[in-house]
Amino acid sequence: MTRAREGAASMQARVALALLAQIVLTLLAGAEGKSVSGKFKLEAGDFDHGPEYEITKFSFAVGEGAVSGKFTYQDPRTWMTSPALYLFMDEVWDKYHDAPACTDKIAFAHASIPIGKKTASHQQIVSEGLGKANHSSIKMLEKGMVEWEFSWTINHDERTAGWFVIAADCALEQYNARVPPMSYELHFLNPGNTHLPADEYGLPKLYLFTFVAMGGYLAYLLVMLKNHYEETHKVHLVVQLLLLAFILQLVSLGFELFHLQVYKSNGYGVHVFDLLSEILEGLSQTVISFVLICLATGWTLVETSADDSRANSVATILRNPASMFKGPNVVVFVLIALVIISMLLQIANKGYDGDFSKFHDHESTPGHILVGIRFLLGIAFVASLFATIRSQASRGGERLVMFLRRLMVLGGLWFLSFPLIVFFAGMLRHYNRHGFVTAGTLVLQTASLCVLGHQFMSQHSTYFRISTLADAGALPGAGGLVRAPKMSRD
Repeated sequence: MTRAREGAASMQARVALALLAQIVLTLLAGAEGKSVSGKFKLEAGDFDHGPEYEITKFSFAVGEGAVSGKFTYQDPRTWMTSPALYLFMDEVWDKYHDAPACTDKIAFAHASIPIGKKTASHQQIVSEGLGKANHSSIKMLEKGMVEWEFSWTINHDERTAGWFVIAADCALEQYNARVPPMSYELHFLNPGNTHLPADEYGLPKLYLFTFVAMGGYLAYLLVMLKNHYEETHKVHLVVQLLLLAFILQLVSLGFELFHLQVYKSNGYGVHVFDLLSEILEGLSQTVISFVLICLATGWTLVETSADDSRANSVATILRNPASMFKGPNVVVFVLIALVIISMLLQIANKGYDGDFSKFHDHESTPGHILVGIRFLLGIAFVASLFATIRSQASRGGERLVMFLRRLMVLGGLWFLSFPLIVFFAGMLRHYNRHGFVTAGTLVLQTASLCVLGHQFMSQHSTYFRISTLADAGALPGAGGLVRAPKMSRD
């Protein structure tokens, strides 16, 4: 029996180490940014895959943009190969995927750049006039290695456009020649020599404005809290959770701001900060979700004598979250599981950033699961609040019932607006989706924190006047203005 337990513990330790290693590798991996590097090998392919390799995507703004880079490979010493870079605008990208063969696909390219020496197989590409590099040079290295460098200019005069860059060798469909793998390094610049893609224009300013505004509002809340604490020497749990969510969101904004500033200059940014920003924002959203669901069950708003006889029930614990810390219970387990699962999904989601079908932070399988979790939490919120309203309506208390109904509308909008933002983003052009989802999520999160801050910290709010917090002087201005036979519970 002891050996079995030791074996199980050893297996759990190995799983934990493997999970930790995956997280570390994800953190240390280079960002799929606008300076990209990697290695690929083009082959004849099969029925599903041809001699094409999708390198990256980038959105260029109106004006003059630039692409430059270099490829390193072993000289194939054959004319039966025609490797080239192909650039496709967003308007034809779906047609590219629908085309059956390599030659059919490249017919939709807006420009092509032959890689390395031009061979007889390149003549068809050149004669079609799809474009050529402004500058290119070939350098022979040791051991038959070739280094090919190029630069290319993109001019836009109508609209922002998303571009997709692939490498392909359509000659391999005819000759099936063996070609060596290629290493590449590409750099993309928008007008103004910035690596920032056009779909992220305006986001650094939005982040900075939000960061400053939230910092100022947090300072205001802390002053109110300090004055209150000097009088009562107590800070209610609901206020502590609000401050935690606020600080998590503020630090998340700081990390993302730093990442974007570095990203604009080098095209890579600081991948660890970008990932931490998403994780902290997710934790902030989890805290808000937890607070809203607890309020929906009646935390600080209603009390029931049945709670004393069902101390370990989920509803009782949610009505008094401080009881979670008195011992193991199902709520603690669910919360820990939710936090861990959300973090793992966010880490996995970052691995899809270079995917050609992902145009915003949640356009991937892990991202869709995160959206689904938010939707399910919204259902739990509405169901809990509906039960609380029905229970309180039978007891009277019209003002409380009216507040709970408003809470259902506003809280329901908070839970459901995020899935709706992601849903409507799919109807936009590729290069508009990222900004729409990012800005929408940021505004939603900031507004919810400010509204909750007013409700929890101001004695003039509806929530303060009807909650049990005022009875105990648990918030600024309470100070015994209302005397009641029951005391506030954390």
